[in-house]
Amino acid sequence: MDQLLAFYRSHGLQDWADALDGLAWPESSGEDGFEPVALMPPVALQRAQTERLLEAMTAPTDALPADEHYAGYWVQSVEALADCEILERPEGPYALWLRDGPFPESTLGLTCTKLVKEMKAHGWAGLTVHEFLVVERLQALRHGDHRWSSYHEHKGHPPGIQWLPNARSGKKVFQGYWVAKSGQVQIGACATGSKKPTRGAHPCRVTPLS
Repeated sequence: MDQLLAFYRSHGLQDWADALDGLAWPESSGEDGFEPVALMPPVALQRAQTERLLEAMTAPTDALPADEHYAGYWVQSVEALADCEILERPEGPYALWLRDGPFPESTLGLTCTKLVKEMKAHGWAGLTVHEFLVVERLQALRHGDHRWSSYHEHKGHPPGIQWLPNARSGKKVFQGYWVAKSGQVQIGACATGSKKPTRGAHPCRVTPLS
């Protein structure tokens, strides 16, 4: 827990650390391979600091080699991200659980509509934009590369272009990825009927924290 608070503070997200200070990681059961990877502050705080989060999670860092650099971000609209519909999240702080490794094959090549049905059949949720930004940075620092989120196959790892089905803007759903050529984390919004063979999703679970 101290490491996560230090992560937020070192990235200029003092308000996030303050909102989580005194809380504890949920006890891990290891059910279906899910493990807690991040604690998230209340959604209202996430929304209010969307632009700050974007800048913090895509800032240059000496912790990664030159070919894994961050060169900022590209989004269609910061305001759209801040105002997006966030589905199935508690108002207060919560723990985010993920499984290690690439997308489940069952999530690949689907429209978002079919993806959501597939995930709900397994009792899974999908990521939001704000969660994606945090986890993308944590995973890059953990692995020393962008295998988790790269648009293209990256150093032997499958593409990580992903739907973020629990964040929506009108009739569109967000997607996120890192682009090696530009070094940018990019977030766009697509129609729910769009599909790509290599695009999938990381299932997650959410646990409210008191």
